[in-house]
Amino acid sequence: MASRASHPAKMQAKHSQQLLKGFEPRCETSILGMTSGGAQIFVTSIAKIATKGIFNQESETTLLANRAILAIQSLQDAVMDTPQRVALPSMLEIKELH
Repeated sequence: MASRASHPAKMQAKHSQQLLKGFEPRCETSILGMTSGGAQIFVTSIAKIATKGIFNQESETTLLANRAILAIQSLQDAVMDTPQRVALPSMLEIKELH
């Protein structure tokens, strides 16, 4: 599963792993931590770089290249304009994860 490499994102991904394991105990997952180009650019506005979030573009590319079969991201980062083969199938309840 693709996820941002930040601590809060890793916690979301680990929580998702636990939920998947609860539904299917034989399910084996690993987390592909991704540092978006946007996180690496400090002086340029993201709006000047891309029309949609850079992490969205990178996670879509990762999914379409079959490097991951799912991506975990905050709903605030999600966009509804996605490639036809990429879907937003579920949303988890918001929790404080530490």
